[in-house]
Amino acid sequence: MPLRARLTLLLSLGLAVAAGNAHSATLFSFYPILQVTEGYSDNITLAATHHLSDFVTTGVTGFALDFGGGGRTGSFQYDTVFQNYATHTEFNSYAGTNFVTLVDQETLAPDLSMYLNDSAVVGNITGGLLVGNTGAVSSQVAQSALTNTQTESNNFNVQFNRRIGERWTATLGVTQNFYSSGVETEYSQGGTTSLLYTVLPQLQTGLGYTFNDFRFSDMPPSEAHTTQLVVHWSPTERLRVDLAGGLVAIDNFGGPSGNFLVRPAGTGALTFLGERWTVTVSGGQIANVTGGLGGAGLNRFVNAVISYALQRHTFANFGASYYDYVGGGTNGSFASIGASLSTQPRKWLTLFAQYQGFSNSVSAASSAPIGAFSVPAGKTATTNTYTLGIKIAFDAYDYAL
Repeated sequence: MPLRARLTLLLSLGLAVAAGNAHSATLFSFYPILQVTEGYSDNITLAATHHLSDFVTTGVTGFALDFGGGGRTGSFQYDTVFQNYATHTEFNSYAGTNFVTLVDQETLAPDLSMYLNDSAVVGNITGGLLVGNTGAVSSQVAQSALTNTQTESNNFNVQFNRRIGERWTATLGVTQNFYSSGVETEYSQGGTTSLLYTVLPQLQTGLGYTFNDFRFSDMPPSEAHTTQLVVHWSPTERLRVDLAGGLVAIDNFGGPSGNFLVRPAGTGALTFLGERWTVTVSGGQIANVTGGLGGAGLNRFVNAVISYALQRHTFANFGASYYDYVGGGTNGSFASIGASLSTQPRKWLTLFAQYQGFSNSVSAASSAPIGAFSVPAGKTATTNTYTLGIKIAFDAYDYAL
C-alpha cells in the first residue's frame, strides 16, 4: 500500500483510539471470517470482445473487530481474496487483492459527535472477483474496474457535529482520497462545513460548502467549490430523507478538459427500515477524480439496496449501482445489478445464492494512453456471474476495556 494510504489509515486508527480513551466500558468482539464461493462468469476479464468464460472458486479470509459501548459504536474489517480459475489458470490470484474498512461513531460530549470512515482497496478488479451479496458496488471498486491494471486506493473522511443551543447544529468534515494505477496517481483533499437550523423536531435545513483540491502525477492540479442547500427530514421513525443541492465549480487549470466547469451538484439519500423491508437509495452528482480517466470532473451515481425478510433468518436482496464519470478529459461509466437469496441457519453461518451483472464502458479517452482501460474507447463490456456461497463468521473473543 502506498505511503499516503498507509499514513491515512494510521491516522484514522489513531483518531479512533484517541476518541476511545474518552470513554469506558467498551466491548471489543473479534470475528474470524471465511467465505467460499463457487461461480460461473461469462467474461472474467471484463473485456468488450473475445469474452473468456470460466468457473471461479473464490475464497475470502479475514477478520472483523466490532466495538461499542460508552457512547461509541464501530468496526474494523480486513479481507484478502484467493481465486482459482478452472480453465484460465493464468488469472489465479492468491492474497493479491485486499480490502480494509474502518467505521467509528462517537459521542464525544453531550453536544458533540464524530463519524469516521476509512476504506482501502488494493488489487486488480476482474469479472471473477466482483462477488458480494447485494449487487451494489462502491465507487472505489467501480473506479478500479474501469482500468486495465492493478490499482490502489484509500478514501478517508471524518466529520464532527456540534449542537449549538436548542436549534442550531454545525458540522465540519475533512476528506482525503488516494488513487493509483499503472496510468496515473491521483490525490485529493478537502473539507466541508454546514450550519443547520431545526425548523421542526423532524426537520433540519441550512447551508453547506465543500472545497476539494485535486493533484495528479501527470497533469496540472484542479479545484472544486460546491455550495448547497441542505435538508434532513424524518417524517416517521422508520423513514429518513437527506438532500443537498446547489452548484459546483471545477477549475482544471489548463488540464485535459481545458475549461472552467460550472454544473448543478448535489446528493440525495432515502432510508426506510420496516418490519420486513430495509431500503437504502442514494444518488447525485459531485466533483471527483475520475479513476484514472483524466483530471477532476463530475461523478454521477445511483446506489440502491433493498432487503426483504422472507422469514426470521432468510432474506431476499436486490442491489444496483451506476457511476458515470464525465468532464475530466475522458468519459466512462460502470453499472452493476444483482439479486440474491441468503439464509442464516446458525448465527455464525450464512448460505447464499446470487446473480450479478456488470456493464463497463469508456465513451471517450482523449487524455489517456491506449490500453489504459479494460475496454477500448467507444466500447462496452458486459459480464454475468452466477454464484453459490457459504460464509462463516463467529464471535471468537470478547474483551471489555
